[in-house]
Amino acid sequence: QQLIKIFGGELILTKGAYGMNAAIDTVREMISQDKRYYMPDQFSNPANPLAHYETTGEEIIDDFPYDKIDVLIAGIGTGGTIVGISRRLKEKYPDIKVVGIEPPAGDSIQGLKCASEGFIPPILDFSLITETVVVNSQQAAVVTRELLDKEGIFAGLSSGAVVHQAIKVANEMDEGNIVVLLPDGGWKYLSLDFWNRGK
Repeated sequence: QQLIKIFGGELILTKGAYGMNAAIDTVREMISQDKRYYMPDQFSNPANPLAHYETTGEEIIDDFPYDKIDVLIAGIGTGGTIVGISRRLKEKYPDIKVVGIEPPAGDSIQGLKCASEGFIPPILDFSLITETVVVNSQQAAVVTRELLDKEGIFAGLSSGAVVHQAIKVANEMDEGNIVVLLPDGGWKYLSLDFWNRGK
């Protein structure tokens, strides 16, 4: 919020209890009333997964010139990241296991969506995901703090959620390579109480 204001943006807050859906509904209403507004619509825009297919997925492959990737772990939000990267990695590594992370129904982890709550983004292709795992916000919070305290990584809750599962998967593997996508930084949540803690 602070960064948007610093850069001169006007911030319109919607009801937090309704999550991102409330924000999307508000934008759609604004667009219907004033054609000067435009929404890229990351939930249904095919450019979203295409960007990750052409760039992020390719960068990951370039980082493994001599090894194969056994597991990809990513959060399920708009679907763009996990779909685009999975599609590209499956071309190179057909046996790769893709693990999608989502919060449980009624729980909230910014950036992640719970499919059982009814909203499935049009670009989300579940056929590319081997397994969907539920990680709750408490589990994500514990790992998010550990990332900062132990590794110096200032991450957001969705990053904590995927690393939570990555640790479990790594403990079950004898060997292999796991790619874990940390989609957000802790700096985006400075206005929340999460980081306000005593040492």
